[in-house]
Amino acid sequence: MTVSGYYSYPYVVAAGDRIVTVRNSTVRMRRAHDGHVLWRIAVDGDVTSHFGPPVWLGEHVYVCVRRDDRSDELVAIDRDGGTVRWRRTVGYELETVTTTPQGVFVASSVGDPDGGLLIRLDAVALDGTRRWQTTTDIAIGGTVEAFGRAGEILFAASDEELAAYDPATGKRRWRYDAESSRIGVTTAAGALYISYRDRGGVARLPTN
Repeated sequence: MTVSGYYSYPYVVAAGDRIVTVRNSTVRMRRAHDGHVLWRIAVDGDVTSHFGPPVWLGEHVYVCVRRDDRSDELVAIDRDGGTVRWRRTVGYELETVTTTPQGVFVASSVGDPDGGLLIRLDAVALDGTRRWQTTTDIAIGGTVEAFGRAGEILFAASDEELAAYDPATGKRRWRYDAESSRIGVTTAAGALYISYRDRGGVARLPTN
């Protein structure tokens, strides 16, 4: 069975004592210890993703809804009751989300007027208020390589460069050009590391 051209593969994420599953755009919240369904909701639109599971579990359940004729949406579902709290448009394609107790950060791709794709970042509060939105100057050939929080920064990376942003305002704090054909990014204990895949080696970057 297909849904709007996509195979309706099931998706699953887990956090603490809860498991969220998605199939055919129906979201189910389950107890982890016995799989009992606590609630279910059919979301209007295609809950699917090209880049990984289209669902994230934080203070709310967040899902990516694809729209063939317009920008993707991030939909927030109440974690306890299973009702839709809000929907917000993001970029042309929503790629990944970072959740926090205060809200959610979204990385999506948008068209560059000069050609290609750029990373767009959105910050949305728990009540659905959009705190800020910025289109970065980070060009991507395919997908967002890395996105998340480390220390006092929000970071986003392509496979060649990385930049840090103020989580409160979206203003760029610094940009790092690795001068490498391909990089990898990871975090540990609040620190941010970058690896150089073409020549080996690793560097620790500032998180303030």
